Amino acid sequence: MSPEEMSDRFARGYNRLAPVAEAVFERPYEPFFHESEVERVDGLTMSEGLNQLGMPVDERACIDAGFAGGFSAPVDRGAYTQGLRRLAISGGYSMGDIVRFRVNGGLQAVVEAILADARAEVLLHTAVERIEQIDGGVRIFAADGAAWIAKAVIVTAPVNAPSGIDFVPALSEAKRAMIDERQATQGCMLFVHLVGEHEP
Repeated sequence: MSPEEMSDRFARGYNRLAPVAEAVFERPYEPFFHESEVERVDGLTMSEGLNQLGMPVDERACIDAGFAGGFSAPVDRGAYTQGLRRLAISGGYSMGDIVRFRVNGGLQAVVEAILADARAEVLLHTAVERIEQIDGGVRIFAADGAAWIAKAVIVTAPVNAPSGIDFVPALSEAKRAMIDERQATQGCMLFVHLVGEHEP
């Protein structure tokens, strides 16, 4: 199909989905503002949630593809709540807009701005394998034998990574359940740069 037709199908699909996203996540940065609404859809996969909307096949194919890209997994592996919240946070922008707009200087510029603001020491290729609470703080151990003591630690590892870290004391049952379940992500991102002019 042409890019225009694809954009139209996406727009029609998102117009059906956006009111649901806004109802469940009226305040997307306060995800439990409507806790009963979240609970109502929390057990659904993205595919099951979309099934309830009765989209025509042409719209559904585009929406499935868009969310599969967002999840980096098939829509029957992604959570409906995650898809709805992502749409609510976007403030009306669609998946197409995610690839249409770019940050000036690329994501590397974002990383550099964060590091400049934080004025933090950065250690690359340093795998943390143990974090333990001690009196007045925490002790962090790296796989290469390095260790640090700090007042606190903020773990921002991707959901699928903490299973490789030994936490002492152990994390709560709910956190361990989330880590064991793992995130749906299965893919990787690939960019192809073409030389010359090409039709979309």
